[in-house]
Amino acid sequence: MVKILKSFSIFSELLDREIQLLTPLAKKVGLKKGDTLFRQNAPRTAFYLIEKGEVEIVKQSNDEYKPIIIIKAGEFISENALLEDHPHGAFAIAFSNEVSVIEFDKNSLKHLLSENPILAGKIYPEIARSMANRLSQLNAKTFKLQTRQAAGSYRVEHDFLGDM
Repeated sequence: MVKILKSFSIFSELLDREIQLLTPLAKKVGLKKGDTLFRQNAPRTAFYLIEKGEVEIVKQSNDEYKPIIIIKAGEFISENALLEDHPHGAFAIAFSNEVSVIEFDKNSLKHLLSENPILAGKIYPEIARSMANRLSQLNAKTFKLQTRQAAGSYRVEHDFLGDM
C-alpha cells in the first residue's frame, strides 16, 4: 500500500514513516461502470484516490444530468470532505469498466491530520493546488460553452467568480 499511496501527487513528497500513518486508514474499493461512488446531496464521509479507471462527476438539475468533469487514475476527489461539512454537490459515477479507488474515512483522516501538523502541512497545499487546477479547467469549459453562440447574438460570459 505504501508504494501505491506514494504514486499519488498528494502523497508523493511524504516520508515513508508519514505514509505508514496513512496506510491503516486506506481501504480499497472496486466499482464497475455506472456504479455510484457518492451521491449529490449526500453527506461527505470520505476522501478518495482514483487508483485505476475514471470517475465522472455529474450534476443533477431537475431531471437532467450534466457531466462536469472526468477524474482520472492518479487523481483524487471529495477533498472538500476534509475542509467542510456540506453535502456533495454532485454525483461521482464510475466511468470506466473497472474502477479502483482508495477510500479514507473523513473523520479518521481529519483526526490524523489534526494530530500531525507537519503531515497536514504537506497534504493541504496539494489539495489547494488540485482545487485551483480544477477551477481553472471548469472556468475554461464554462467559457467555451458560453461563447459558442451564433454570430451576432448577445452573449454574457461568466466565470466561477462572477460576471465579466
